[in-house]
Amino acid sequence: MDATVQGQRFFCAVIREIVDEAQQRNQMEEEIDELQCTLSTSNDAVFWLDLDGHVLWSNASVTKLLGYTVEEVTGADRCADCLDFM
Repeated sequence: MDATVQGQRFFCAVIREIVDEAQQRNQMEEEIDELQCTLSTSNDAVFWLDLDGHVLWSNASVTKLLGYTVEEVTGADRCADCLDFM
């Protein structure tokens, strides 16, 4: 941004340190990857649901334990629509 005041030209800039933010974002992404890897290889059926009960993600154990494919469960309108016990 620049401006002229009484015939003199001035420049204004805002510089923000983003190194800390970038490091925090990278650390968070690494932690999410580790968590997802752990949950993906779990012997338990694991689901991530949104607040309305829609299945956002499930692990491969869903197929083994419940007889549904990951694709059948993921994106279901409600978890109860695809799982008899809920």
